[in-house]
Amino acid sequence: MKTRLLMLLSAIAVLMSSCSKKSTTLDVVPADVDMVFVVDAQAGIEVYDIDITSDKMVFPKDFPDSLIPAEVQEAIAKVYNALDMSSLVMFAKAPTSTCEPAVNVVAGVKDADLLKQLLTDTFGATETKGGYQLSSDFGVYLKDGLAWFTSGDSESIDATIKAASNNSFFSGKIAGAKMPEGMCTFYLNTSFIASTAADYSAYLDASQRMMLSTAADYLSGKWVIATTDIKGEECITRVVACDSEGELLEVPFLKNIDSDFLACVPANFDTVLAGALDDDALKFICSIYDSYGAGIFNPVLSEKIATLLRGLEGDFFLACDVNKLLTSESENWCAGVELDKEARAVALSAIAEAARTDMTRFQVTETPESVTLIHPFSPAVTVRIEGDYLVFTTVPDATGGNTALKGFVDDHLLAFGMIAENMGLIFPDSDFGMEFGAYFDPKSFTCTVKYSKPLPHVLASMLKAIYGNINRSSYATEPDWNYADTIDEPEYIEPEVLNY
Repeated sequence: MKTRLLMLLSAIAVLMSSCSKKSTTLDVVPADVDMVFVVDAQAGIEVYDIDITSDKMVFPKDFPDSLIPAEVQEAIAKVYNALDMSSLVMFAKAPTSTCEPAVNVVAGVKDADLLKQLLTDTFGATETKGGYQLSSDFGVYLKDGLAWFTSGDSESIDATIKAASNNSFFSGKIAGAKMPEGMCTFYLNTSFIASTAADYSAYLDASQRMMLSTAADYLSGKWVIATTDIKGEECITRVVACDSEGELLEVPFLKNIDSDFLACVPANFDTVLAGALDDDALKFICSIYDSYGAGIFNPVLSEKIATLLRGLEGDFFLACDVNKLLTSESENWCAGVELDKEARAVALSAIAEAARTDMTRFQVTETPESVTLIHPFSPAVTVRIEGDYLVFTTVPDATGGNTALKGFVDDHLLAFGMIAENMGLIFPDSDFGMEFGAYFDPKSFTCTVKYSKPLPHVLASMLKAIYGNINRSSYATEPDWNYADTIDEPEYIEPEVLNY
């Protein structure tokens, strides 16, 4: 029973995920919790154009509502009409080796009689002191207009409410950290992660336990906060880390990307990964090599590697035409790293020299500014100097100067961007495109997904494709299907005779 109820609440929260702040639910969260999740499902109803009546869900045009059985729709409709879905709050303390704290989900009550009927008739709950028991360790309690779904009991709820009245989480510094308003907000004390990892320490050796202890010390007192919002056809998720005072932490070892590298990227490429290491990161790499790597190679090679590492300027990139990579045998990509003049020359010479050794099967073609490596089992790769970059590419004749990807990398520290004009390759028969971006800024990580069609249409297309794939893959229901028929006989290969 507990699982069914949690699945229903989760389904509603995920389908309509969003967040708002209503005092009736937020005021009962005490300050000493380690995890808080706030969801406003009502906003999701508006985003996805879903209407909920007294006994069913009315979906937008083309939405495959048959995916959700009528009895499940009826149960969801009852939950929706019984509870205020605009401010669902889940919170808990971090578990310890001796204590498993209660997990609480709190929602406002719109119709207490309907909720009681839902609990007893649909989920088979038994009425108990102050609430309804769904299992030996999970119940629902009604207090002051709020419904508590909890693994605790009535007394523990009273203690939680009293603690929150004295010191509420949402009046503290963590909830006050500078974050944009979102439809869905998640707060996690990193001690929650450390305490969970500590449960596995018995399976680790001494060095691993030391690493775990060091990580736990570093994570102590820090929080991760994530917020999600939906604006038009765009979904935006932002993640930050802060200390116990609510001050946002900076991303280390990175600096702003110089988008000049896009002059090296073919104009038709639609996907990019780029980043820039700062001086501290570059010095650290050189020190690691000087301490541990220099003695591995012969002196000449060791000095060349040291020259390359000292010549790193920080920026690097990888770009490709992802549609061609996925739909054809051609491999259209390029990659590059920013180096000073000496390092670029050393790298080009070293690559050509290494490729000509007997251990490789490369055919090498050289010019003063490039080296082309041709291998019988892979596409030719040209290594060349372009401006301040050493570039590796499989399309040396393509016209450079990509502008479409500039918005993904400008003013960011580490960024990934992809433009998919049609998602039909992943979701068959769909007619929408997507732009996906993920990037680090000095004090945050942001992920954006922007669709070319309204979200209700996109969700309908996705579900139709998924539902169609499920139907097409149901081999076991076919009357003449036999697993043995799907196994190909291995091809016999005559063994090679070796003459010594």
